[in-house]
Amino acid sequence: MGDPLQVMIAPSSDKYDEHDDRWRDQVADLVRNLRVNTDDALSVEKHNVPGTKGAAAELILALGTSGVVTASVEVIRMWLARDRTRSIELTYVTAEGETRTFSCTAQNATSAVADELMGAVAAQMTGGAT
Repeated sequence: MGDPLQVMIAPSSDKYDEHDDRWRDQVADLVRNLRVNTDDALSVEKHNVPGTKGAAAELILALGTSGVVTASVEVIRMWLARDRTRSIELTYVTAEGETRTFSCTAQNATSAVADELMGAVAAQMTGGAT
């Protein structure tokens, strides 16, 4: 059995600037819901940004079981559905070292997203291709 699949989550909005306090509250809500519903499978890593006083946060979700995948997809779907201007980009590295990225919006956060993540997790756990 392999390590959990590490998925980077990058939420965005067509409505709000990334520095807008209203947007930050919405992202904090996503983080809180992912942590609660995935038994803390989400971590937030902060990286200093050259030329600025602040740090950028990177959301990393460790998908190791089908239950965590299912809970994650449901939280993401619900979060996206609250505002049609939201989207999330999910990035992970396959067992073969290939980086895969796909975007989710309220319109396409369907079973295809769950299928993509479940397939990636299965491949990661067995060390096979997705």
